[in-house]
Amino acid sequence: MSDRTVRVISLALLALAWLAVSAPSATAAGAIAGTVRDASNGQPLAGATVWLEIIEGGCPTTRAETDAGGRYAFGELVPGRYRVRATQRGYAARYHGEGGDPSFGSEIVVMPGERRRADVSLPPAAEVSGHIHDADGRPLARGYVFFDHLSFTNRSFHTMTDGDGYYWVADLPPGDYRISARRYSPSAHQVVGARWFHPGTTDEQQSEAVPLTPGRPAQVDILFGREPAPTWSVLVQGASGEPVARAEVALRRLSGPGEAPLTCRTDEKGLCSRSLAPGEYEAFVARAPAPYGAGGREAAHARRFRVERGRTTLSQFRLGAGLSLAGAFRAPRGRKADPSNERRWIYSSDAYDGGDPPTDHGLRLTLTQRLPGSRASSDIRVEARVDGETAFVFDGLGAGFTYVLEVSSRDPLRRYCVTGLAWGDVALDPGRVRLLEEPAALSVEISPCAVLVGRASGREAIVLRRIGGPPLPGPLYPAEQRAQPSGGRFAFRGLPAGRYVVERLGAGPVELRLDPGEVHELLRLTAVP
Repeated sequence: MSDRTVRVISLALLALAWLAVSAPSATAAGAIAGTVRDASNGQPLAGATVWLEIIEGGCPTTRAETDAGGRYAFGELVPGRYRVRATQRGYAARYHGEGGDPSFGSEIVVMPGERRRADVSLPPAAEVSGHIHDADGRPLARGYVFFDHLSFTNRSFHTMTDGDGYYWVADLPPGDYRISARRYSPSAHQVVGARWFHPGTTDEQQSEAVPLTPGRPAQVDILFGREPAPTWSVLVQGASGEPVARAEVALRRLSGPGEAPLTCRTDEKGLCSRSLAPGEYEAFVARAPAPYGAGGREAAHARRFRVERGRTTLSQFRLGAGLSLAGAFRAPRGRKADPSNERRWIYSSDAYDGGDPPTDHGLRLTLTQRLPGSRASSDIRVEARVDGETAFVFDGLGAGFTYVLEVSSRDPLRRYCVTGLAWGDVALDPGRVRLLEEPAALSVEISPCAVLVGRASGREAIVLRRIGGPPLPGPLYPAEQRAQPSGGRFAFRGLPAGRYVVERLGAGPVELRLDPGEVHELLRLTAVP
């Protein structure tokens, strides 16, 4: 991270910290605690790292370390859905509730004021090391090494080589692996070139599988040969023909295998290249640095091209200057807990009174836009720069696009939602901004998001739909969210204030209203006989 980026983030945190709210009351906070043990002998593991993951997304994970007895604890948790994962050198990482095959374990639904236990057992891991070099003995310094388990595909493992082309990994699940490596470009900030498999081939079918077992360290070297000539290149320029570095171009194959999107990030000359299998492709600029932003409609639309053996195809994009969006924050009136209903809690305090701002929270705004001209959606996220104590500016935005205004908290246990949006005296749909020309100043009001938790019988998914207002935040559905009951509990976090309906198969709908920062608990959602 550059010094300039650090300064911008620091200013953003100072300027936006006054919007933070007080910590939740002790009666509503939950906790998760447990013990990490060696799966082979049941002994507690001291110094293991435990990660608390929030299933709803939008917030970072938080971590803890086990004590001498292998114990850990996470307190003051907002009710919701969590996962617990533990790691330790010499052991394979595991989730709470994970079986023999790697998975994401069991969900832990925390109700208000509830303390849940989540123990994790770590099995001994396999160890592998080796060198990566070319035919002349030159090492692959700072390259990426990938470990593909042949029995499962839902988990990925990788590491980096040091300056001598050496790598060492000691926490892989036992099994048969296909090991490969790729070069890393510091200027493009991504892996580049062909993927070379052990012992030294770019053809995955000719690679050799490597069995890895605990207690038997393996040594696997990879020989890099001559890089095949690139079959596709892209050039990204500005309006005056200047090269645009660090522009991210999304690439998708239209037919055949490998239809998952790939990315290619330009270097200082505005160029990037990829070796592709013959076929039909499309590409579009997914991200570009300020002041270009989305680059306008022309750059966002996909370019189609065909790759043939022995030929190099060049795609070009010309980015125009983007628009700027300036604005300022305003604080809503705070709310207190509702003493008349023990199933409702409000995570808020009195309105900000101009005193010293709290320092335990920080906020960051992003603008999200769905790109047109592509079969799949891709998000563009633009971070605001601070302009004064409460003002912000977004640079390099595309004209004619609709953006979603989002707020993410530095506090991993809490989320915030946009509750008010206006241009001057004109109220807007909260969260959505359509830019047709250089807009007036934007006024943004944010509040803590609401949480809905409950208890349900049966295994059918719980469906949550919003009545009126903009669509619910992702990641599952644009118009609804679903949760699978875990242990008779379910939870939805990150909800903006408004009216909702809760449905499930065989049960009548339940309508309710959520206030900003509210934790609402449904006592029971049962199926109709």
